[in-house]
Amino acid sequence: MSEPTKIHQGKEPVRRHFLREWLDERNMSPMDLLAALNDEDRSLDLPPIDKSQVYRWLKGQLPQQAMQVRIAAALNLEAPEDLQRSPEDDWLAKMFKAMTAEEKERARKLLEAAFPRKSA
Repeated sequence: MSEPTKIHQGKEPVRRHFLREWLDERNMSPMDLLAALNDEDRSLDLPPIDKSQVYRWLKGQLPQQAMQVRIAAALNLEAPEDLQRSPEDDWLAKMFKAMTAEEKERARKLLEAAFPRKSA
């Protein structure tokens, strides 16, 4: 009998979030996040989180939406969607979010002039 084929062998997981990078940005360890999520001041309606769950997220599992809200709060992020953006890009996204359409167009032209795209 032949050995079963490993379907996902050698594949990188799909990037769904930047939790590890946000932890690094906040100088937090996975256990710091765990402690923040299991804070004794949390609502009694919220179940405690197990450390294995935090490590599953760090391996790429996407937390459920309600948990993304809790994680974002623990990391002092403005919104759960910020978890899907690299901390390195966060300042730029926030800056563009606050701009008018005209300002965005001027910024785009400025960036394109400063950093022309190379032809393939």
